[in-house]
Amino acid sequence: MSDVLITRDGPYDAPFSYELAARESFQPTTVEGLVDGSGAGGSFKVVCVIRSPDGKVLARVPTSETFNPGDEVAVTFAPFLRTFGSAAAPATGLPVAYAATDAFSVAAGTVVFPDFLTFATNAPATFSHPGAHPSWIQAATGGAFVMYVVLNLVASPTSLTGQVAVNAAVQDAAGNTVFPIWAQPILIDDATVGDPKEVSFAQGFAIFNTDGFTNAPFHAIVDIFSVKLLAVNSIVVYMRQDSPTVLA
Repeated sequence: MSDVLITRDGPYDAPFSYELAARESFQPTTVEGLVDGSGAGGSFKVVCVIRSPDGKVLARVPTSETFNPGDEVAVTFAPFLRTFGSAAAPATGLPVAYAATDAFSVAAGTVVFPDFLTFATNAPATFSHPGAHPSWIQAATGGAFVMYVVLNLVASPTSLTGQVAVNAAVQDAAGNTVFPIWAQPILIDDATVGDPKEVSFAQGFAIFNTDGFTNAPFHAIVDIFSVKLLAVNSIVVYMRQDSPTVLA
């Protein structure tokens, strides 16, 4: 499906909303806006909110910066970019973890939970890599998390002739699965012998909210499935705790 550009010329009073037509699918790539804060009664943030047809919040993504009355700011939201505003530099200090596997193979028709042999974090009190569970990225507390996953293949490109899928998951200490509130897994499902797909790498992401789960610590895992024998160069994960407070 090709990207479609949707634009609306303002000005509009906040909040501005775009409503989908009945049965219209929607997978945002980027959301951009120019906000005039001259009418603000105090400091403010700009928030991108995505709701289900019955009005439930699926995603609420504020800018990391707080703006002052009178500021005119350009903001951008994208799944693989931080939200940011042009009036100030992006904030730093959110707990993040980076993990990567070495090269490995996936046997035909099997699911593999790969071990992360490289791990780094700026917040060891939040994220850790338990030696007893090398396939885990452990989070000491719950909240709202974003995971970005990249699959790198050995051959560049690799000619895929069968389905390949990579999923990210978060579980609590009791093994209960935290369902993502928004996700785009890596899924290559239209590759056949007669119509191979040439792929060097693929990207996916997931947003998790641990609302209703109290059995800390939590841990993130990644699994990969391939119909055919697959040589993987690495799987790389970048995980960020956007808030230690759950969305409710």
